[in-house]
Amino acid sequence: MNTKILQLEWLKIKHKRSFQILLLIYLISLVTVLFSGQWLLAALDRLSIDFEGYRPSMLPIYEFPDIWHNISYVAYYLAFIPAIMLIISMGMEYENDTLKQHIIDGLKPTEFLMSKLWLIICFATIHLSVVFLVGMTMGLNQSYDRSISAIFKYFEFLPVLFFQVVGMLLFVCTLTLFIKKTGLSILIFILYFIIIEPIISGVLFVLAGDNLAIIRQMLPARAISEVISFPFGRYVFREVLDYIPISRLISLFFWIFTFCTLSYIKLSRSDIK
Repeated sequence: MNTKILQLEWLKIKHKRSFQILLLIYLISLVTVLFSGQWLLAALDRLSIDFEGYRPSMLPIYEFPDIWHNISYVAYYLAFIPAIMLIISMGMEYENDTLKQHIIDGLKPTEFLMSKLWLIICFATIHLSVVFLVGMTMGLNQSYDRSISAIFKYFEFLPVLFFQVVGMLLFVCTLTLFIKKTGLSILIFILYFIIIEPIISGVLFVLAGDNLAIIRQMLPARAISEVISFPFGRYVFREVLDYIPISRLISLFFWIFTFCTLSYIKLSRSDIK
């Protein structure tokens, strides 16, 4: 890819005050939330709360190998912050006619899309790097078993988290390309993930029960969000999926491909000028 496009993207981002503030909030929130489990367990200890006779601080949520599953699950939900940052970045392109000017200056619509794809990859890489550093720091500090096999068991949750973040960011990228308004795109994004799709999934379940389970599982927010299963049930002696089902990976990559295709079609057919 032409380094000029990457430089152009960086120049646009680094002068946006709102973007800088959100980036700082995002990094602080990500690190704080990932570390906060230990503080929460210590607080529960002080309240004399126990789980089946075990003190909360004894739960091995930060020990190898469980830590990779645990923090990957939690870290995914912090990807909502870079998703909003991406919407702001793309929405401003339309609202300030920056994209139109770039096209007039010779930037191809597909080059614009590639610049956003690289921004998405950068966000996902930052996200993954922070999770890895926190996981290694806490795991080495908290674990009794620091063998190579213990450290890298369940390590596959990290690359899956990377693609989950990519999937969510591609969702908002495609959404913003169609909506073109920052505030409205953020509103629709939040409403869809929290309200609209759960309602659609619930209606499908009421109408057809498990007969339409595969359709409910293929809905985009669910396909992206539920690749990594809830891990904390293991600490109250409930069975959890400590692996990634192939069907969930297929659903995730299907939507990654679909969002890329829709974004490309939208840009290549739009009369931006």
